[in-house]
Amino acid sequence: MTHVATRTYPSRVRRRRWPWVLLGVLVLLLVALIVVDRVAVSVADDKVATAVASSAAQYEVDPASTSVDIRGFPFLTQAAGGSFDRVDVTLRNVKAAEFRFARLHAQLTDVTVPRSVLTGQREAHDIVAGGVTASGDMDPAQLSSALNQPDLKLAAADGAIQATGTVTLRGVTVRIDAKLQPYLNGSRVALRVLTLRIDGREPSVLLRGAAESYLANGVAMPKLPFDAKLTDVTMSEGTVQLKGEARDVTLVK
Repeated sequence: MTHVATRTYPSRVRRRRWPWVLLGVLVLLLVALIVVDRVAVSVADDKVATAVASSAAQYEVDPASTSVDIRGFPFLTQAAGGSFDRVDVTLRNVKAAEFRFARLHAQLTDVTVPRSVLTGQREAHDIVAGGVTASGDMDPAQLSSALNQPDLKLAAADGAIQATGTVTLRGVTVRIDAKLQPYLNGSRVALRVLTLRIDGREPSVLLRGAAESYLANGVAMPKLPFDAKLTDVTMSEGTVQLKGEARDVTLVK
């Protein structure tokens, strides 16, 4: 009687499985890291949001809501160093002086936050942003009252501002129909005349000059949050959009 021996290779099978087991463990660790990282971001968002809201108050702005989004991954390594590449801050329905902004947005870069603030051991202090890029969206109608012409109506139209109503120029009350373009004149938002009709017809040189001079004087704008200085003003998607920049800003002392 002949016996045939059967060979088995258990060690090879095990060796083939090990790479897959290791890969599975690495995937689980990566998922766990992402979950922990996002939870940490959520906690830090609350801490920084509170600090930013307090910081914004010193610029005489009163937002209905403030949201903070810490960008960059992994967050934990940023938090360990107390330095964040980018923090986005959005304030909505903002009252600033006599104006109301639908939205104020600020992109803060190179933000340093003490770890004691992130962990809740201390109140917000010594929060600094290396750079700030800010923007604000405003309905053109907000400019009407600032021009001290209560019967002048301003509205967005075809990438510009349509102005209709009665105004007083050189002591004379007239009705105007004009298309205007906002631009920056120092720290003021001025209005450039693109087209103009007064009392339904082409104006005299004197009246046109008076209108252009008055509108070029513009209106003073409130301070943008985080010390951002105005750098540009344009019409964008039916709103007057202000833009500003700043460097080395102390958000909270």
